Amino acid sequence: MLRDKTKRRIGMTTHIGYSWGLRQTSGYDAMVDLLWSRIPRCGEVPDAKGSNKKLERFRMANKLVYDLFNNGLCNRRGQFMSFFKSKLPMLGKVPQYSRFRRADWERLSTRLGWVMQDIILDALKEQYPELYYGSFDDKIMSKRCKSIVTRGQHKVKDVPDDELVMRYQ
Repeated sequence: MLRDKTKRRIGMTTHIGYSWGLRQTSGYDAMVDLLWSRIPRCGEVPDAKGSNKKLERFRMANKLVYDLFNNGLCNRRGQFMSFFKSKLPMLGKVPQYSRFRRADWERLSTRLGWVMQDIILDALKEQYPELYYGSFDDKIMSKRCKSIVTRGQHKVKDVPDDELVMRYQ
């Protein structure tokens, strides 16, 4: 019997592309937007070690994938290697910045897409179990995610103004 996440992955569009390690379908784009809307503008997710553990993992993974594709891991190579440690055999060799070739970028983008799918689905299951266990058709998922965002039921409490580290002038 297939794992639940694997069934969910198969249920989405099969002809897909990956960009910066994210699956490019309307359903996954809407899920990512919905999850990002729950993340505060700065700092960790509230209760990152408790009820929002998977959402914090999603935030951290996105930060590291961004550094990979934007800076070639110049800033966070060690953190990337420790965060994705269990997935490194599947990802393959991650070269130093100056040694990246186009084939490396394509391979990493696709394989990180597979890893990020699981992270996205875990965060969705934690934050919106009704969406996770519902239909995984691209168009339906996209509509349901967008309707949650337009109703304004997606936000978590942001950092109060008096606790901000830096204020904008």
